[in-house]
Amino acid sequence: MFQVKLMLAFCAALSLSACQTPAPVDIMPVPQPIATASPACSIVGNTLADEKALYGAEAAYNVVADAYLTLDAKGQLTPSLKASARLKLLLAYDALKVARSARLAANACTFGDAISQLGSLVGEVKAILPNI
Repeated sequence: MFQVKLMLAFCAALSLSACQTPAPVDIMPVPQPIATASPACSIVGNTLADEKALYGAEAAYNVVADAYLTLDAKGQLTPSLKASARLKLLLAYDALKVARSARLAANACTFGDAISQLGSLVGEVKAILPNI
């Protein structure tokens, strides 16, 4: 008899514990994308073509940035050439950051603008650096 009462008490406690709402769990907030998408531009953003364009843009930036660092370490850049290339590389890196955040926000207009700006800046740096 005692075992039956103990079993009934256990079942009652178990059923009551299922009715309680669980304590809130601390969840890290989801980061909000930096670039906001307008309704006309938000359709495209997470396609394979966008991903490949971003990888290509990052690779192009890395090539000219490494060439700049190598030429600077060898002392082959004049101060004016070094300053000009450095400014364009900083602008290109800013365009790369904009492209990354625009892709996360699915903002196709900003993404395309940033990728084209990055490509033109990388081309300008390649044109002014010797032996690249």
